[in-house]
Amino acid sequence: MKNLVVITSVINTINKPLAYSPVRSVYNSEERYEQTLKTIESCKLIENCDVLLIETSEIGETKENVLKGLVDYYVNFTDDEDIQKIIDNPIKGKAEATQLWYGLKSINIDDYDNLFKISGRYWFNDDFSYENYNNTENVFKEGPNVIALGTAMYKLYKTSFEEYFSCLAYCQKSNNQMEKDFVGFFKKKYVTYDKIGLSGHVSVDGKLINW
Repeated sequence: MKNLVVITSVINTINKPLAYSPVRSVYNSEERYEQTLKTIESCKLIENCDVLLIETSEIGETKENVLKGLVDYYVNFTDDEDIQKIIDNPIKGKAEATQLWYGLKSINIDDYDNLFKISGRYWFNDDFSYENYNNTENVFKEGPNVIALGTAMYKLYKTSFEEYFSCLAYCQKSNNQMEKDFVGFFKKKYVTYDKIGLSGHVSVDGKLINW
């Protein structure tokens, strides 16, 4: 199967609160850049894949050239004032949905069988098994009582791409948590595993997660 890994990234965050946290990131831009490099490196665990990095902040020419050299596709929407305004707003789900919508529209997604989405600064860990994803299933991490689906990393099979774009369109207008909005579109349309193979530090408090 041909795979696409999509990384959403904001390396240089603004100093404004999120709707659910007065702190947007406990990490500075240099730390976030190094963490993003780790994200990209971990994508090697996925066979036959291209990597799309969607950045939405000014990071300087040197860092940008390094990142471009490590991925197959790179887009940065910093110069688009309308998109940047959404990225910097307090609703994180709305910002991420906007990143994904416009980033994916910049390439031909129909060239791929599977789409993996991973948030920048997170990484595929030693529990990640490509064989769990080399199939025609959608894969999500379930939240408690299945009222939310983890959106730090998930995999979608190509038959769900159209519904995925409908979900992203909805999330761009929603003030709810993206994790809860995803349930309405993908409930009972996925499989999950005890360990999906993801690690990362939560931006607002530095908490380490191992899913």
